[in-house]
Amino acid sequence: MSTMHEPEHSFEVYWHLVKRKHLELLELRSEKESAHRDYVEAWFEFMAMGHPEALKEDKEKASSSLQSCGAARERAILAVSEAERRLILFEECLRQCTPT
Repeated sequence: MSTMHEPEHSFEVYWHLVKRKHLELLELRSEKESAHRDYVEAWFEFMAMGHPEALKEDKEKASSSLQSCGAARERAILAVSEAERRLILFEECLRQCTPT
């Protein structure tokens, strides 16, 4: 049975991992903002299809787009929330590993 041991220079590795997780969170937040913008645009298009001259196909396409964008927005919100939660865990562990 092998035992796990702390690799040499592990603090630097941990620090770089936490830094990378911060960058990933920034990217996810940007994707969340983009997904929200897409949802707002899809909502506007959907509302515009209430026009009397809008075709049934136009309304169906707008409805489908709104549903798709809404689902993408929800996934982005959850991804950011999960990344924030995990980052807290990594940061707390890093503080415990910080050399004194």
